[in-house]
Order: sequence, then C-alpha cells, then structure tokens
Amino acid sequence: MTISDDEDQNLHRLIYASRAAPHIVPKMPSAFAEIFRAGLNGNREADITGALLACDTWFLQLLEGPRTRVWGTFQRIAMDSRHRSIYLLKAEPIEAREFSGWSLCGGRLSLTGEIMTALQNGRKIGDPELLSPQTARGLLGAIRDVQANSPSHKAWLEDPAPRQQATNR
Repeated sequence: MTISDDEDQNLHRLIYASRAAPHIVPKMPSAFAEIFRAGLNGNREADITGALLACDTWFLQLLEGPRTRVWGTFQRIAMDSRHRSIYLLKAEPIEAREFSGWSLCGGRLSLTGEIMTALQNGRKIGDPELLSPQTARGLLGAIRDVQANSPSHKAWLEDPAPRQQATNR
C-alpha cells in the first residue's frame, strides 16, 4: 500500500509502555539521559512532539506527529535493545497535538505506593502494560505541566540528567 502525501501529514498519537532490558535497569539514570537526548534530537528532526517517562524498570512514551514518522519512530524504538516487552497502549489519528511546542519533555520518577495506587487504580508499579491510555496520557501530561510551570522541574521529578534539555521548541 502506498501512502499519499496527504495521509502522511495526518496527525497521529501513539502511546506505548515498555520494560527496560535487564542490563539497563542498574544504570537507569544514565540510560534515560542517553535515550532522552537521542529522542529530543530525533523528534525535532522528524516534527514529532511528545513525552518520555522512566520509572524504575519501565518506560512510558507518547509520540505525536505525521503518521508515518510516528510509526517509523515507534518501529525504531521497538528494535532498540534497551527495551523489552513493548506494549502499544493506544494509536489514533488526532486533530491537534497535546504536546505542541515540546519536541520532548520527560523525566524519571520515583513514585510512592500511595501515588502509584492512585494513578493506576491499584495496579502494581511493575505492570506498565496495565496502564490505561487515559492514565498514561494523564501521567505524561502532568510531566509536561510540571516542566512548563517550573524552570527547576523539582516538583516530583527525580533529578534527571537531561533536565536542562527539556525545553520548549
């Protein structure tokens, strides 16, 4: 099937969760920084916006932009050896971007059991694939809002190394 230029420009949103590969878990802070920098640069070049979250042993990401570029980015991520068990939570056409102005925002979280229970309706932190698309969007949207309203990003983000690079486009 050939994709027309019009179809390629249709906006699309994709949300996925993945588990960090075992060799990444012990070095999550530096792995996250590396992934974040690469995503920030790649997203700028591909006209993709979105957010990335790392928490203990898993990642959560939202990508939005031209459909073929979003899917191409997702396919590259799926082949990245730092990810295991990738769960596509939602993919859909959209009318407008939620993360307009952000090539990539993100952070590493260290959540308490009470917060995680509230966010995931009682699901364990080790089960990112059980996040609902609405909860995932809400969590990533909260990261965007914290970063947009707090130059130091200290509200509940855990000192991510690439923090200074999470700037508006």
